[in-house]
Amino acid sequence: MTFGALFPDTSTSTPSRVTWSWVWPVLGVAFLARLALAFWGDVPVHPDETYQYHEQAFRVVHGYGFVPWEYSAGIRSWLIPGLLAGLLWTGNLVGIDTSAEIGTLVETTLCLISLVLPVGLYRLTQGVASERAAIVTFLFGCFWHHFLYYAHKPMPGVLATYALIWMLVLMLRAPTSARLWMVGLLSGLVLTLRYQIVPALGLLNLFALMRLRQRYLPMFLGNLVALLAAGLLDLVTWGGFLSSFIDNFRVNFMYDIASNFGTAPIEFYAKRFGAETGGLVLLAAAGCVVLWPRFWPVIVSVVTCVAFMHIPAHKEFRFVTCAMPFVVMSAAVIACHPRLPAVLAPAFVLFWGAGVSLVFVASYTGIGAPLGHYQETARHGMTLMRAARDTGRVTGVDIRTRGLTIEHLGGYSTLGQTARFHIGLDRPGDRAAISHIIAQASAPPPSGFTKLTQSGPFVLWQSQTDEPRPALDLQSLYWPIPDKISQNFEPYGTKSPMAQR
Repeated sequence: MTFGALFPDTSTSTPSRVTWSWVWPVLGVAFLARLALAFWGDVPVHPDETYQYHEQAFRVVHGYGFVPWEYSAGIRSWLIPGLLAGLLWTGNLVGIDTSAEIGTLVETTLCLISLVLPVGLYRLTQGVASERAAIVTFLFGCFWHHFLYYAHKPMPGVLATYALIWMLVLMLRAPTSARLWMVGLLSGLVLTLRYQIVPALGLLNLFALMRLRQRYLPMFLGNLVALLAAGLLDLVTWGGFLSSFIDNFRVNFMYDIASNFGTAPIEFYAKRFGAETGGLVLLAAAGCVVLWPRFWPVIVSVVTCVAFMHIPAHKEFRFVTCAMPFVVMSAAVIACHPRLPAVLAPAFVLFWGAGVSLVFVASYTGIGAPLGHYQETARHGMTLMRAARDTGRVTGVDIRTRGLTIEHLGGYSTLGQTARFHIGLDRPGDRAAISHIIAQASAPPPSGFTKLTQSGPFVLWQSQTDEPRPALDLQSLYWPIPDKISQNFEPYGTKSPMAQR
């Protein structure tokens, strides 16, 4: 088989550099849509979104915050929290220092970065299909619900997807040394952000080596530079070269820690792809057939990556979101096939996609049916926490309902104040430190408190007296380490708290 559009020779025709005249206006609307969902329809996708990234950046800048067990064991790279901390520190220099202002700064920046996805999809589709298909793919990239939902979230799989798309865009260009080095750098960045995508990266690098042969060296050097940078970051922060990746792999594959968080059947991803695309994935399969002659190395790589994601018993759809850009791209390509009506077929697919996206966006904003128990509960919890934060006088939060836990509340990065959290507290001697109570709406009103707001089945009560703000001891903010690794696991990173115990 030939390598299709991969690394075309300079003597052949290069992919189109034409830019649709409506690209910039549509990108502006897409940016506003992302901001709207971030500020008024946010649904936390997972506790990791807050505690692994936002909370750790906040802790670096302000000196206090929750420490999840992953940071006790040293199995997370400081790349994303470090970049967020730099953004927070820069904001502080210009007077952006309240929790609400910091959240706005971070989410706006991430929404702006997310626009590289639709532009990258547009250029990628131009290289393997028609301009009409590229425009349809671009519109999907701007307004498809997954891309709106994840735009303001610093999740590594999402950021890795952006880098992967642009890596592929450059692979469809003539292989100059500078371009190959950048392809390798992006490949290494994807691996650094989300090493679970390694099956796709491994195949893409193998295909590149087979296609380029001795010209592959700049791409290899780009990979090497990215991995060296990631390794040195781990060496400085955790005390071991690439230790966060090594220890993360050990924890997940030797201790099967992921199964602690639930298991799913083998057909989980197939069902979720069907549901979350409204059946659009079936059109995408047909699109892959059309794209195969020019795009087969990428199709094989992405399908192989998704197949490998079936191996762990613990499955979450966010693990395979890297495949979603290729789903909408393939659907757009089949919709714009020359044998189908030139206007009717693309319009039908766009309306179909818009309908699916509207249903999910309605769920994200609380208008439609809830997406899941955690997301729905966290929506209410975050609403209550922001309401408490805005009072500016939080000293202690007493959570008096089993329906909410600390994982639903956004941590200190949301609260922005040195308050204490109490779970199920009913000790009169400690009541003086409590400024707010979260309880079921059906529970009787607590004495000495007034109702501040209600979200769903939960009510936030505020104390009628001011209390002194407590000092926080970071030693008490470490989350417990799961039993599977607490006794036997010895981290490679010598600076991790678990290695120094």
